[in-house]
Amino acid sequence: MVKKSQATKKPVNQAVSASRIRLNKLILDVIDKYADLQPNMASEVFRKKLASEIEIEVDKYCLTLLTSLNN
Repeated sequence: MVKKSQATKKPVNQAVSASRIRLNKLILDVIDKYADLQPNMASEVFRKKLASEIEIEVDKYCLTLLTSLNN
C-alpha cells in the first residue's frame, strides 16, 4: 500500500520542476529585453547566469515565506 505522501510526491516534484523552468524563462525574457541597452548584458552567457542567480534568490525567498507561514 502506498502512503498518500509517497503517491503525491512525484507530481508535486514535477510541478515544482516545471515551475522553476517557467520562472527561469520569465527572468531570462526580462533580462533579454535590456541586453541591447546595457553593455554588460550583451553576453548571453552572462544573462543566463544572472537569470539562474535571480531564480535561486527567489527560491530562497519563497522558502522563507512558506516556512514562516507554517510556523
